Amino acid sequence: MVIVRAIEHTGIDLAGWLRPANPRSGPAPTPAPEGSLKGHKVALLGAPRDSLLAHRLAGQGARVVASVGTTTTMLVISKDQPYGRFVHASPAYRKAEELRQLGSKLKIVAEHELFVSGIA
Repeated sequence: MVIVRAIEHTGIDLAGWLRPANPRSGPAPTPAPEGSLKGHKVALLGAPRDSLLAHRLAGQGARVVASVGTTTTMLVISKDQPYGRFVHASPAYRKAEELRQLGSKLKIVAEHELFVSGIA
């Protein structure tokens, strides 16, 4: 009933209401000139490119990229990612694993491991 009222009130159809929010909501932060992640291209899983996590990574010199690709060096899994223990179902995670199987040195790291282990 609520969704019907929302459709009537806003004019947004059901597909519009069910479409996930854009995870790349804003521009990525500019990487710092120096830091422990200088030279890394980092994709985020579960956090937008303009999030606090992205700013922390950019503060360490990382370039935050829109998605996992052949030049990506690290996939950081945010603590807020929507997949829970089924993170392996994420398209970004599957793409990273595929690239690793093809010989890429891409690292897959959970957010909490990244800052605890001293990588960033």
